[in-house]
Amino acid sequence: MAYIFPFFCLSCGSEGEILCQNCAEKQSKKIKKQGLITQDFRLQKQKSALHLSKVKALFKYGQNAILSSLLRDFKYSYIRRIEEVWKRLIGEFGWDGDYDLIIPIPLHKRRLRERGFNQSEVLSKIFYNFLKSKNPNLVLNTENLKRVKYTRQQAKLNFATRQENIKNCFVWMGGSLEGKKILLVDDVFTTGSTLEEAAKALKAQGALNVEAFVLGKD
Repeated sequence: MAYIFPFFCLSCGSEGEILCQNCAEKQSKKIKKQGLITQDFRLQKQKSALHLSKVKALFKYGQNAILSSLLRDFKYSYIRRIEEVWKRLIGEFGWDGDYDLIIPIPLHKRRLRERGFNQSEVLSKIFYNFLKSKNPNLVLNTENLKRVKYTRQQAKLNFATRQENIKNCFVWMGGSLEGKKILLVDDVFTTGSTLEEAAKALKAQGALNVEAFVLGKD
């Protein structure tokens, strides 16, 4: 969706903000009431997620029309003011995860040139700012997980094709991850293929546990 100045609230149409104060408050209450959407693959013993142990999300993608629309605009148009919405909603929870590293899902350098920014990196910085006060040794690493294959956009593919498209796409080019607990950050979880492949690359370097945080989850 394209926006013109001045901004109009995506929910109620009032002038001034992409999501006005009143509508943002409604979304905050909704998110707080439902709690985080959590899927624990270890408990479910899902063979499709052998390396990623858990994913947490703010909302059900597709079931919240307002936030899903904001996510798409944030991802493909990078409207900076939408960052404030995510900060507010992420801030609704008392984050206390015991992580050593926060790592955003990287874009291939060609895709980064095409899009101009990495939405997952922006989100990882927001999340890091909430956690660092509780964990001063926490490290935000945006450099060492590399996407070495230029792939088709996952959103346009079916489940089987997504898995093949993303296979062996990531490589860790940093030091040993022996015993490290890692939080991957991305914008949306659909089949989980991307996060699972990234987790596989990290576990191959000795990571003890890899979890994920996303905004929206199908």
